[in-house]
Amino acid sequence: MRDDLDLPIDGEPESSPRPKARRKVIIRKKPVKKTVSSRRHTAVYSMEDEDAEEIVRPSFHERPRISIDAATNVPRKVNLYRRLAMTFLGATVVVVGIIAFFTFQQANIKVAQDAIPVAASFSAEISESSTTSTLNFRGLVVAVTTSTESLYRPSTTIDKPGKAHGKLTVRNNGGSPQSLVATTRFLSEGGVLFRAVNAVSIPVNSSATVEVAADKPGASGDIPAGKFTIPGLNAAQQKLVYGESDKPMTGGSGKVGVVTQGDIDKAQEDARKTLLEIGQRELTSVKVPNGDDVLYATVNIKAVSTAKVGDEVSEFKVVTSGTMAYVAYPKNALFAAADHEVQTKAPTSYHKIIFVNDAPAISLQSIDVVKKSAILQIYREGHAVLDARSAALQPSMFMGQSRAQILEQIKSIKGVTNVEVTFMPPWIDRAPKVPARIMVEINQNK
Repeated sequence: MRDDLDLPIDGEPESSPRPKARRKVIIRKKPVKKTVSSRRHTAVYSMEDEDAEEIVRPSFHERPRISIDAATNVPRKVNLYRRLAMTFLGATVVVVGIIAFFTFQQANIKVAQDAIPVAASFSAEISESSTTSTLNFRGLVVAVTTSTESLYRPSTTIDKPGKAHGKLTVRNNGGSPQSLVATTRFLSEGGVLFRAVNAVSIPVNSSATVEVAADKPGASGDIPAGKFTIPGLNAAQQKLVYGESDKPMTGGSGKVGVVTQGDIDKAQEDARKTLLEIGQRELTSVKVPNGDDVLYATVNIKAVSTAKVGDEVSEFKVVTSGTMAYVAYPKNALFAAADHEVQTKAPTSYHKIIFVNDAPAISLQSIDVVKKSAILQIYREGHAVLDARSAALQPSMFMGQSRAQILEQIKSIKGVTNVEVTFMPPWIDRAPKVPARIMVEINQNK
């Protein structure tokens, strides 16, 4: 049987001669093809009824030899490829692990802070000719002088009966002029008697105005407008000469105003405002430079009341006079100077200023109309907060540092109340050495 299969034996030289065997099989009934295999060769026979043709293929020893691993019964080249593949896979896993380790490393730094109030107050000079001083600005000072008179009523009244009074229009429809002396009586339709305060003469077919007052004090003299007869004339003349009023008679109700200090103060303040409005209208004729803001001011204002405290009057007058002025100043330059003054108050270079208002508060401290100069008082306030763009808070400042080093570095900054440092993965004890993997978050305490 060994001669038939001629299997290779380990250790036997491959070049040892092996006999070649051929067989002939004849099948008579049906044509058939049959393949016979052996370790030495494979033969295919095609057979008819009488004859069979032998097809001989190359023997096993004539084919390329493949080395077999005796332990695994697997060709040795397969084992080599497998080892190479496993080595490559292991190297890939290691490389991916290293990349993942450095890629997913991260440090999160959260900083909580309190805003620090800061403010600046300073004076700036405005004049038509600027100087080398940093707080001197070119501007414009314009002044005008004006005056005004205003009437005011007392806010307090007391009960004090008086004589009602008013004015009448006396008509003369007779054929001759009519003269009336002072104290001439006029009788209302309701029977209330009034007397002329002054004499009057009325031409023919004409009229004249005369002031009258009630004959007796009291509220009875407060009557509505109407027609008045003259009792001193006969009945025929009374129809031709008579008086008429188009307004009611007042003043008999017993109410009279009493001037108080509050009345005078309010009247003087209102009078100053009125003077200021008049002065502003006059000052608008002067052109203000583009980009300038204007402050209006009153200079040497005098407001004099014609009444004194305690005077019993229905109304009193306040005469106001003075000089009005305005100061035009360069708004942008002054605002920038105010911002700079506040920024110098920042605790450190790591802070920035957030201003409380959009613009500083500016008031007129003094003005010299003759020299055409003024002193302005400027006040600006804000809050100092950490600037995330400052060098001290850049991620590169924390590369490779431990948690304790980061805490010490940030907590030393003024205004910082709390710092939280978190590393990912949790087992690392230092921040990554790549700035992009370090996150710094700044929060404002409420």
